[in-house]
Amino acid sequence: MAKQKQLTLLHSKTPKVYKHRKLNDGNFSDFTLNEYQVFLFLVSKIGGVDERGKYIQNPELLKREHVLTAKEFSDVFGVALNQCYTILRNAVRGILRKQLMIQKSESNEIWEINICSMAKYCKKEGRITFKFTDDIMPYLLQAKEKFILYNLKEISSFGSFYTIRLYELLMSFKYTGWIQKNIQELRVLLGVKTNKLVIYNNFKNKNKKYLWR
Repeated sequence: MAKQKQLTLLHSKTPKVYKHRKLNDGNFSDFTLNEYQVFLFLVSKIGGVDERGKYIQNPELLKREHVLTAKEFSDVFGVALNQCYTILRNAVRGILRKQLMIQKSESNEIWEINICSMAKYCKKEGRITFKFTDDIMPYLLQAKEKFILYNLKEISSFGSFYTIRLYELLMSFKYTGWIQKNIQELRVLLGVKTNKLVIYNNFKNKNKKYLWR
């Protein structure tokens, strides 16, 4: 009975994104907005919340393979269902080829790792299946410190990849209440490409519609 209760809590309808701070500080520069939304939704599949809203991970459910349907994506991000089929199909093609860069502070190394080792799209059922790599899983497993946690719905209305990433970086500093980064540091953390967002007003104008309010 206790086991069944825990499984029920993990299948809560409140998806939450949980990431280690090192992953949150990684460089996702090649991602599109939709690809990153799909990635975050798949990350939210790893854990769940209990009746008090506390995030929990059941070791038995820490599998690397997860399924996301067009209906789920539509419900959370408010996108028309027929558009979600295209979004998921393109995400399969895109994310499988994506790499992210993570700074290993203890060894002063920069690692490039793949996010998933397998991705497939089932057109008939309107769903995708992703298998996370062994390399990324340590950054998705529950830790006692140095992690960020937020409801997926909190970023569902953001219309920019940069806005989501900026929000996630702010979440890393929510307990101190402030964050101080110069423009170059922000450009690196957000994975900004050459000649884009080179001054503060560029950041503010790019994100004010979604975040600066």
